[in-house]
Amino acid sequence: MIATPFHERYTDAAAFEAIRTTIPIGRVGTPEECIGAYLFLASETLSGYVVGQVIEVNGGQLMP
Repeated sequence: MIATPFHERYTDAAAFEAIRTTIPIGRVGTPEECIGAYLFLASETLSGYVVGQVIEVNGGQLMP
């Protein structure tokens, strides 16, 4: 879960807290914490040969 205006508008406080408790790192993420993954994928130098991958930016919430 990433704290965005979407959740401010559509996720009530109880649901937000219930989801937060499922995140192993113990808190929701911020949009700024997604920047590294976005820049990696946007860089031909860094990820030019990366195809068909999922990079989970979720504080460990969805671990295999």
